[in-house]
Amino acid sequence: MRTYLWMAVLVAAACKGSDGATSQQDHAAPPAADDPWAKKDQAAAVDPKDPDLAQMVALATGAPGTLEYPQADAVVALDRDDITIKPDGAVVHHHKSIVKILDAQRGKEKFADVHVPFDKDRQTLTIAVARTVNTDGKPHAASPDEFGDIVPPRLADATMYHHVRERVVSFPAVDKGSVVELEYTRTTNATPDAPMGGEELLGDWDPILDRTVTITAPAGIEPKLAVVGVDVKPTESDTAAGHVWTYKLEKQPDRHEELASPVAAAVLPRLVYGYQSSWAKVLEPIAARFVQAAVPSPIPDSVKQQADQLVAGAANDTEKAQRLFAFVGHDIRSVDLPLGMAGYAPHAPDVVLANRYADERDKVGLLLALAAAEGLKGQPVAVRTRNVPVIASVPTIAQFDMLVAKLSIDGKDVWLAPSDEHAQYGIVTQGQDNLVLPLVPGGAELGKRPLLDPSTSVATSTIAYVLAPNGDVDVKEAVDLTGYYADITTRELRPLKGEHLDHWFQEQAVAHYPAALDKHHEVGDTMSVAGFKLSTEVALPGYSATQGNVRVFELPELGFGMDMPDASLSTRKYPLEVGTPRTEQGDVTVQVPAGWKIAYVPPKLEGGAEGVSYTHECSAKDQTVTCHVEVKLDKLVIAPEQYAAYHDALAKLKAYERRVILLVKA
Repeated sequence: MRTYLWMAVLVAAACKGSDGATSQQDHAAPPAADDPWAKKDQAAAVDPKDPDLAQMVALATGAPGTLEYPQADAVVALDRDDITIKPDGAVVHHHKSIVKILDAQRGKEKFADVHVPFDKDRQTLTIAVARTVNTDGKPHAASPDEFGDIVPPRLADATMYHHVRERVVSFPAVDKGSVVELEYTRTTNATPDAPMGGEELLGDWDPILDRTVTITAPAGIEPKLAVVGVDVKPTESDTAAGHVWTYKLEKQPDRHEELASPVAAAVLPRLVYGYQSSWAKVLEPIAARFVQAAVPSPIPDSVKQQADQLVAGAANDTEKAQRLFAFVGHDIRSVDLPLGMAGYAPHAPDVVLANRYADERDKVGLLLALAAAEGLKGQPVAVRTRNVPVIASVPTIAQFDMLVAKLSIDGKDVWLAPSDEHAQYGIVTQGQDNLVLPLVPGGAELGKRPLLDPSTSVATSTIAYVLAPNGDVDVKEAVDLTGYYADITTRELRPLKGEHLDHWFQEQAVAHYPAALDKHHEVGDTMSVAGFKLSTEVALPGYSATQGNVRVFELPELGFGMDMPDASLSTRKYPLEVGTPRTEQGDVTVQVPAGWKIAYVPPKLEGGAEGVSYTHECSAKDQTVTCHVEVKLDKLVIAPEQYAAYHDALAKLKAYERRVILLVKA
């Protein structure tokens, strides 16, 4: 089962083992086999001591298949995770899955090319079985050369994280109709960096015939359990290993992602589990270690010297914090390493500073050290991204997947995301309207982070159109972006220089009108953390042709930096992910040539629905049309039952009659 938390669960894939778990080195090379692709008249005899093989043969030679699930990439016959906490605190996670591939490309990508991540310093991983069965009924086990431990490519030159590995399993003889089986065991040692809990998806986009999760705990440990998105109660039993809670779902349907849907963990059923009795117990082994490592006393000389150099000449604490934040965001290369994958305690700040690269944990630690060197107080805060609710009743740090910093500047809390190289000062879009976990020594509770105000991210366009008598149009546009809009635009423009930047502006121009020509453009500082500006001049030859005594001038949509959520679907089964609250506004003028009279401008429109509000107003005076439009988005997601009203509201705003100015000869 694919999951979205490192310590909670690993990637979904498929493999199976024999009697007991063995390491990949224990596998002997399989004997020479017949051509696995050859079609046989009948399946080979099945070993009665191997019931999994019997199930695989039945799947490979019969239903269900594309007839029952015509749009699915695969059908998951079995997806089982058994999670056991030992008396010493070690956690053993045993995974087993059997999957029939229905789509040769997408199915293979999901289930037949498996990368299982693990930390070799804190975990052991054993692949017990990885095999394929086709219609001939013969098992084709992955050979030793089809197993391998690799350093993830993104970590190839990040030696601070050398202990993070991926075990790659390539299944042999896989094609449409193949059945693959995967079985592995991963044991996480009891260390202060252990998450002591996790999360398991109970459903997937592909159909699942049998989804089973068990949680086993010895006497004296009472796990906290919560199921979200489905009404299922566990059956309970006792074994030699302890008390067992078993969650089982059968015959789950084929599900289909929708455009702009939240991530699977936000919409599909999931089980959240934790072994700590309270949030204070969660913080106890983590918070003090983090702060002591990140902000040692005294601050290392190299960190203090770097901080002093960065803030030299700064007028106030806000400017100091901006400079420190920009340095960590831009000059320290970001390494993509999910929170907890290499533990939770950061490296020493002088080590991070010397290496000039860091994961989000080390970036937050370095920022806090630099800030402390200048007398600015702050703290690390764990947040959950992509609108996945944190469950307060299940204490485990595994519920959080991102670390950010919160500084106290001039008596105000300033949230910063140094792991985002394009983030703006004071804007952290992740973890809004959700519970957060401040990593404060002696802390005992969660915090609540409110929703950002739409005024924190604003895109403002000022556009002037000059219509010539022959129908040509000259356009001048100035764009001012803050917050989220500055982030997404600098993310796109920062790598572009010279001809590449020229091509980008030309592409933007022709997106509005095929014959458009970018005449001139100016770009602000793409490294700024306090907003971004750009301007452009565009020619639209023959844009507004005369039709007898009438001429129609169509206003293009608002310009650069605008980012309205997609509402093209008429109905939705899953929520629409809108994103951070924000505001888009534009002031437009159209200069009409002499000899023409303005006969029609769009009437004033004010309206909205849950999550969106807008106003659109145009007026005409002499030879000039002036329009103002403002759209505010103030929800992170739109629920399916609210989507119809949202869809209709945007349809009214974008209607053709709202973009047309009618001119007649005077």
